[in-house]
Amino acid sequence: MASRENQFSPIEEQSIRDIMEQLAVSREDAIAWRDSLVSKCRSDREVIYDFLKEHNPRVQEMEQDQDYLRRFELVAQEMRVSLPTARAHVIVGDLLVEGGTRILRKKKRKSDLGDFQEMLGVTVSIPKEVIDALGVENV
Repeated sequence: MASRENQFSPIEEQSIRDIMEQLAVSREDAIAWRDSLVSKCRSDREVIYDFLKEHNPRVQEMEQDQDYLRRFELVAQEMRVSLPTARAHVIVGDLLVEGGTRILRKKKRKSDLGDFQEMLGVTVSIPKEVIDALGVENV
């Protein structure tokens, strides 16, 4: 475990301490819990990214944009992940923020699948796997 101790950034260290405090668990359990959460979040983003890459033309534009290319590299370094994983995080994050803002501006009581299609910038049906990765319930 000692070799792993030196791998954490100050932000990660704070996250681990927060988990230990909130869940009242040991450092090792907090690290395992955090690793599990991070892994799930990465796989969820990659599921959404794969869907968007196939159905949203903005993804290809973003992948070729010089500013995004620099962001992908920076995120890969900061998160210590592969370039494809960083690309998925950046693109999905930006598209969800833009699309989510559009949904919020509608001030609807409840969103429907059409709203989520709009949010993702797609016209095709959204597969259950993507809906689950988005964390959407009761649509």
